[in-house]
Amino acid sequence: MNLMKWLFYSLTLCALLAADDPSGGLLAAAAKGETRLVSTLIKSGANVNAVDKNDRTPLMLAAQHGHADTMRVLLTAGAKTDVRDKSGFTAYALALLDPIGHADHEAGLQLLPKPERFRLSVIAGWSPAGLVSSCFERREQIIQQVGLMKPDESALRELQAFAKSSGKGLAQLTQVDAKAVEPLRAGPTDAADAIVTLEIEPGSACAGGTSDSLTFAIDVKVFRARDGLLLAQKSLGGGLKGMRAQMVDNAAQYKPVYEGWMSAQAGPIYWAAVEALLKAQ
Repeated sequence: MNLMKWLFYSLTLCALLAADDPSGGLLAAAAKGETRLVSTLIKSGANVNAVDKNDRTPLMLAAQHGHADTMRVLLTAGAKTDVRDKSGFTAYALALLDPIGHADHEAGLQLLPKPERFRLSVIAGWSPAGLVSSCFERREQIIQQVGLMKPDESALRELQAFAKSSGKGLAQLTQVDAKAVEPLRAGPTDAADAIVTLEIEPGSACAGGTSDSLTFAIDVKVFRARDGLLLAQKSLGGGLKGMRAQMVDNAAQYKPVYEGWMSAQAGPIYWAAVEALLKAQ
């Protein structure tokens, strides 16, 4: 579209929107990253903090779609950065956790205030209940073998590593506690923003007399630290409901399979906690 056509299109559309619903037009233009049109609509009187049916503002939509130039115009015009949609997300949270399209979301995030780093207290424990049987060893031996792997400690190490390497500096683990097979309890504390409990359940069953079918599940709960309120609960893994069961043909393969699964779940655990806290601020 050449410049003359663009101007004609913009002026015509703006005239229609100004007479009808300029704020609705602003929401649509922001989502599409039509920066010139956004600027024109604002000058025509459109509400820069208008909301759609999901309570999302033009800034939220521009951030979610990664339109940094459009965001600059909106911010200059007075767009609020702390407004929340019906899900509890701000513009920053939408750009970070629910991005749409392939535009430059990182550039958009740089324009928005970053929340203070969250402090996480993490308690991990594991249960042998899912270790039903094995084709290679007695159940008691398998339980002992898995216990020596210390899945609770391994999960905490993986989570700490992810927070440092890939967590975008949004959260840090200020306290970790491996409880082995003890029940996990989360009481109120002022030492953290959230308490995260990880109930880990490795599973095994002899299949056909020649191979063991291994499964792995983690139940994640995120509690607000100051009052113990449950903010989020998420189940990860679980064989057919997530990671498919993996067949192994000897007991020595348990360790690499379980450790691989624990490593893969560090990211989902971290982001579950961050998402819950971004919504609860």
